[in-house]
Amino acid sequence: MEKQIRCTLCGTDMKTMQLDKYNKPHGFALMAIGVVIVAAIPAEALLSLVLVPFGLVVAFSKKEVWSCPACFSITERIGNKQKYGW
Repeated sequence: MEKQIRCTLCGTDMKTMQLDKYNKPHGFALMAIGVVIVAAIPAEALLSLVLVPFGLVVAFSKKEVWSCPACFSITERIGNKQKYGW
């Protein structure tokens, strides 16, 4: 059973949800640049071997956060501890 954390702003029980960890369009841009480099300059294919996987990680990484359904505040989740980012 998951430990419940109360919202510090309104006192409601918070729920866990997943958000994008990084900016998804930046990940897709890195992948596109990697593909263009392979197509345009085959000699630089080694660079695309780094850009495409890194773009996949940036585009599809998720992180778990605590979110309050009542006041819509979001708190970063580290284990079962709260870390306030404001």
